[in-house]
Amino acid sequence: MYFTLVIFSILGYVLLKYHHRLGFQVSVPIEELFSSYNPPPKVHPLLKDIEVLLKENKSLDALQRLQGRIHDNPKELLLQSRYHKLLFINKKFEIMLESAPSLLRSLIKNKNLTLAIDVYQQSLQADKKFMLSDHTLYLPLAETMLQTGQHKMVVHLLKGFHQRFPQSPSIPEVYFILSKALSEGLSQDTQALSILTYLLKTYPNSPIYSNILSYKKTLDQIIEAQKC
Repeated sequence: MYFTLVIFSILGYVLLKYHHRLGFQVSVPIEELFSSYNPPPKVHPLLKDIEVLLKENKSLDALQRLQGRIHDNPKELLLQSRYHKLLFINKKFEIMLESAPSLLRSLIKNKNLTLAIDVYQQSLQADKKFMLSDHTLYLPLAETMLQTGQHKMVVHLLKGFHQRFPQSPSIPEVYFILSKALSEGLSQDTQALSILTYLLKTYPNSPIYSNILSYKKTLDQIIEAQKC
């Protein structure tokens, strides 16, 4: 078995390297085959010894050391996010929740949305009632959650948005995302349809009106087909 694998590997390399001489055509340029390789991400230089401490199960020592790093590098959002996680690990919830809103605002402003979702989820685990007071932060978070398949998290994040922020101009976009999460991720097509109907009736001048209408028509067809 091992010998066979080695032979096939060598044969593949030969065919790739000498395909022109052998009369074969490769649809993808050779350069692209190798340029698509992405090396593993490097550990932030200010986090190397922190990671060592964590591997040694010294999370409290790591927390204290990282606190000093943040003091010297207040604009390093990666350090702040790591500090937030260490606060969570060490159950320093009060300190963590106090700094979470400003950290989330900075992460979202700088388009570090993956880190922002991590911070949000950790905050939510520490306090089930945790919510953001800035209505502008919801839409980018929800969009990223939807794209990464975190449909239940989208529903939790956006539930009651229009009641908390009745004047927010983002309501149509926010609830359009909510309807997608309900339908595509949770198979709650009827509830998604009621949201779309509400948006079309309440926000006829919305810039995304045509998108909402198109999605509703598609959902109508899916629901109708399910009845057959």
